[in-house]
Amino acid sequence: MGIRQRKQHLIVALRAKKIAHRLTDEQFKRFELMYRQARTEAEQDQVTVVIDSFVNGWKDDTDAFSRLLRDVNDFGDAPIGAEEEDEDPPSLKAALARSRVTFLR
Repeated sequence: MGIRQRKQHLIVALRAKKIAHRLTDEQFKRFELMYRQARTEAEQDQVTVVIDSFVNGWKDDTDAFSRLLRDVNDFGDAPIGAEEEDEDPPSLKAALARSRVTFLR
C-alpha cells in the first residue's frame, strides 16, 4: 500500500473515530490536516499516536481528572480516595463490640 492510499485509509478511520468518540468538527479538521501534512509512514504513525492519546488518554493518565473519569465510567481501578482505607477508628470498633447490637431478626 502506498503512502497516499494509507493516508486515505487513516482519514476514513478518523471519520469513524469522529462519530464514535464525538469529536468536534474543529478537532476532526485539525487531525485530518495533520494526516494530510504527514509525508512519511512514520509521521502518519505519530499522528495516530497523538489521536489515540487525545481520545483515550484519560484511561491511562494519572492526573485527578482522568482518575475521576475512570471512576465515573467504572473502569475497574480503585476510586479516588480508595488509597485511604475506609475503616472505622479503633474506639468506634470497641464501642460497637461493647454494645452487642445485632441486626439479625
